[in-house]
Amino acid sequence: MMKNFLVIQCETLLNNILRHYSNTAYMKKAKINNLDTVPEVIWDLWYSPFSASFVTIKRSDIKASNADTVQILKKLIWLKYSFFKEFSKL
Repeated sequence: MMKNFLVIQCETLLNNILRHYSNTAYMKKAKINNLDTVPEVIWDLWYSPFSASFVTIKRSDIKASNADTVQILKKLIWLKYSFFKEFSKL
């Protein structure tokens, strides 16, 4: 029961992050037409294979039967906060 609740929370948070902090959202917020001038911090939040990023947190990982959903939720919360902080600078 708790596992299902955590999976739903992770999926909801991941959807929210993808909607509000994607490449397209960045381009709209920064009013640019390409991603040549994206700050390295934001680029790492999108693509870094070494920390919590869009690349390292996948829907399939969240739904896996042996997934540590509490840890995934913590990473997602950190990721959303980091995106919020960086997007606020724009």
